[in-house]
Amino acid sequence: SIPMTTNRATGSLDCLLACPLFDFPDGFYFGQRALDPPLGLMALAAYVREKGFGVEILDLNYHAAVSDEQVEAVVVEKYVKRFHDIRVIGFT
Repeated sequence: SIPMTTNRATGSLDCLLACPLFDFPDGFYFGQRALDPPLGLMALAAYVREKGFGVEILDLNYHAAVSDEQVEAVVVEKYVKRFHDIRVIGFT
């Protein structure tokens, strides 16, 4: 994922852009994932960051190589505990 940036004025994470896990039975998408990052979310994140807002992309496909418990721990630590800061959540 791209590094998190915080709002320049408030220090908060204003926007979380999430790419859900794409689970295809043949494994094709997972095999292509390293070559196919969420470019639309990356472009949107760059625009939001340029305007001075804090933004981060959560790409669950990137984390698919680790256990569900590890992903859950990251999500809870980084986002759920800071949920009051997040003003917008977008999904691809």
